[in-house]
Amino acid sequence: MQIARDAGSVLMQRLGAAKVTNKSDIDLVTEADIASEQLIIERIRSYYPQHAILAEESGETVVIDWGLAKDLAAETERKNPAKPS
Repeated sequence: MQIARDAGSVLMQRLGAAKVTNKSDIDLVTEADIASEQLIIERIRSYYPQHAILAEESGETVVIDWGLAKDLAAETERKNPAKPS
């Protein structure tokens, strides 16, 4: 959960100021998209270096066991519950 919050912070910091580029004729990507994706990839790799990642913006290819990912997310949330806003 913390990784998602941190990636969201990257996006919010660049809201309205991110440079936009084209991945293809109809597919836009911002530097904020790339930066937040990179943060997520780096964090996942720091915990699970053997896992592959399928990333939308950079084209990184990794295969994630979604059942395991769901279990790990639930365990993380149980250990570190989100504080109400």
